[in-house]
Amino acid sequence: ERHRGFVFHTAGDGLGVAFSRAQDAVTAALAAQVALDVLPWPEDGRLRVRMGIHTGEADERNGDYFGPPLNRTARVMAVANGGQVVVSGATAALVESMPGVDFVEFGSFTLRGIPEPIAIVGASSATWPWQDAPLAVAPSTTIRLPNPMTELVGRASDLERIVSELRDHHLVTLIGTGGVGKTRLALEVGWASTVEFPDGVAFVDLATVGDADGVVAAFMTAVDARLQERRNPVETLIDVLRDGRRLLVVDNCEHVLDEIASLLGRMFQECRRLTVLATSREPLALAGELVVAVPSLDPAGAGLELFLTRARDADGAFSPSDTDLAAAREVCKRLDGIPLAIELAAARVRALSVSELADRLDDRFRLLGGGRGGMERHQTLRATVSWSYQLLNEAEQLLFDRLAVFVGSFDIAAVEAVCEHGELARADILTLVVGLVDKSMVVANRSGRVARYSMLETLRQFGDERLADRGESTTVRDAHVTHCRSVAVRAADQYAGKEWASGRATFLAEWDNFRGAFKWSLAQSDLASGVQICVSATQFASDAMRAEHAEWAREMLSAVEPHPGYVEVWEAAAGWAESSGDHEGAIALAEQGLARATAPTDPATAGCHATRTLANYQLGRVDNVRAAMTDLDLVLAAVSEPIRQAAGVVALCVASALVSPESRHERLRAVLELAELIDSPVFDGWTGFLGALGSLYDGDAASALAELERALAIARETGNVRLEGNLQGLRLVAFTALDAGELPAAYARTLEELRAANDWSTIWWALEALAEHWARTGALRSAAVLLGHLEARGQNSSRAFADRPGALTLVSSEPDSRSLMAQGASLNRESMLVFAMEELAG
Repeated sequence: ERHRGFVFHTAGDGLGVAFSRAQDAVTAALAAQVALDVLPWPEDGRLRVRMGIHTGEADERNGDYFGPPLNRTARVMAVANGGQVVVSGATAALVESMPGVDFVEFGSFTLRGIPEPIAIVGASSATWPWQDAPLAVAPSTTIRLPNPMTELVGRASDLERIVSELRDHHLVTLIGTGGVGKTRLALEVGWASTVEFPDGVAFVDLATVGDADGVVAAFMTAVDARLQERRNPVETLIDVLRDGRRLLVVDNCEHVLDEIASLLGRMFQECRRLTVLATSREPLALAGELVVAVPSLDPAGAGLELFLTRARDADGAFSPSDTDLAAAREVCKRLDGIPLAIELAAARVRALSVSELADRLDDRFRLLGGGRGGMERHQTLRATVSWSYQLLNEAEQLLFDRLAVFVGSFDIAAVEAVCEHGELARADILTLVVGLVDKSMVVANRSGRVARYSMLETLRQFGDERLADRGESTTVRDAHVTHCRSVAVRAADQYAGKEWASGRATFLAEWDNFRGAFKWSLAQSDLASGVQICVSATQFASDAMRAEHAEWAREMLSAVEPHPGYVEVWEAAAGWAESSGDHEGAIALAEQGLARATAPTDPATAGCHATRTLANYQLGRVDNVRAAMTDLDLVLAAVSEPIRQAAGVVALCVASALVSPESRHERLRAVLELAELIDSPVFDGWTGFLGALGSLYDGDAASALAELERALAIARETGNVRLEGNLQGLRLVAFTALDAGELPAAYARTLEELRAANDWSTIWWALEALAEHWARTGALRSAAVLLGHLEARGQNSSRAFADRPGALTLVSSEPDSRSLMAQGASLNRESMLVFAMEELAG
């Protein structure tokens, strides 16, 4: 009060204080810190208070303030530690030359629930020096959460409680009716918990999946897990999550309860430090689960605030009168305080007065029938969606129903291709989509060059039911498959050439739709479409290490087994087996594909021949490699398209060093010539790999390292995860080939990166190279342990630059070699890697 401020709000142990001038707020905060500090605290109980200041226009009602500035102030305060006073950039701009106060600029930060970065500045004075401690903001690299584009309203106490419960429970499930705000609250809890979980917070969206494979794939995508050698996806996922303190926010569990319960049950058994915050319509029924019911908003408090905030978002000129406020309270009450329903209603202020909203809402609820006053609590969201649906004209309703076949986002071209028939003309579709966006039935994302649209899952399910009622489900879904097939083929062509960036962007944007179309094709026995979608996605999925595609290939194999042809499906399955380290399985699948060929030199068999060549090379089977190369040469002579030649030419170049070293340089020239024709950085990265491989074969490790650095930059630019892993492994081999007594620090760092990526197939390269390096440089005991592990595990790489027999001969001169190799054989791969890291450190 001495600084002309007043307390307008209290919540828990916090205070909300308002000032007319920013300088008064800063002076009062610093003075309060000094006054708190001189109180007679117990020696072990001194209280440190954090304070945050932000400036903005807020709405005052009945002595309380509402609006975005309140939430932003809370976010600013949350980055401070006890004893610190921090101000936002908006406040700092007003007080930058304030006498007697010093400011420390920390830069801009993305804070939870705020779309744009906010500058944070520390304030101090001669009587209250800056309390030097890092701000409580987690590194952004650990966060895989969507950043909400709107601010949370009215959930402060719920937020605090759930954040606290996550400290004591490994599984907290938020339950409640659809639209009550479970997802929004869960995201806010995730952002509020980033400091508590230093190894990462990730968001797993299950809205678009419907089976166990889809659930696991969603988890793997969320935590960036990649296929491991000879292990199924669940084991891969557990390896990623086994160590470290992580939080997974798992959303929309209700339609896959059994699948998610089974997966989480196993994960909790092996991942002791994992915490999960789930949202569902009902509990997951797992031991140790804490169930938290998410309540509706108070219609006269937070519910009203939400309505007014969203109404202003919809119409910047909205200025409610007393009559409007009374009507808005009635709307929120009739909607039972359910946030989604309130937001849908608030968006209508563009077209209706608030009083008209209240009147029409009353009619619509009565129309749906049942319950008290025409409403049943469990039908509230359906009533709201149905009411919004009834506000659409007939053409908008028809388009809305047809849009339900899209899984994920879509663009106008897709809508025109899939939804144009019967009563809907192409010329009218854009106008209708704009109308659906205006009426909040479709969400528009205009951040890219082309606007993309999506539907809330609840709305999509409602439209899907209506589409079935119309008897159009099969027709529209077939059209969706046809469109996705065409888009996938075009994207594959682009990705393979100069337009790789466009192709990659299409696969990233349309992946959910491709999945939906693929599943529908299988269900309808439309093998041609299913194969086309699956095969078109093979190269992108392989480069991006999208493990889900391996499941697609296996599902497609079962479907096409009774039918002749379809060699490319076997090629895809064989390629996944080979890249995950299952070389025997890759050879078997490739040969099964070759057996289905229409002719020995069928161009469609090029991929199977290439995989068979590489897999035999990895296993060191010289005679098999020579025969496979002969077959591959014959097939490539019949292939006219450069991109179809690519994988085969690369395989021939790699394998030539093992069986015909004299032809290696000629093979590399053929690859470079092909690269000029294809003119794609995606392929250029592989030429860099081959160039580095050639330098290693020639004994020039320094040149190999230079080439690898160039290729690594390409791999990262193009998002080629598989190539990056191969390059990293080859980089480690190059380090060991330098014959230096000590390996560079980058060796251990790269091993850690490969371990974090669960790229065990590449780690075997590094371990073998490391064992041979140690054997050559006299570290025989360490080499013996490593070689014992590799021999016992069947990791018998036989690359042309490897000398496993020579390393074993050197190690045999160590008196304890037998017991040391037995020690290595007894270690699992994690323990083996830990051993190698410790030896490197020593």
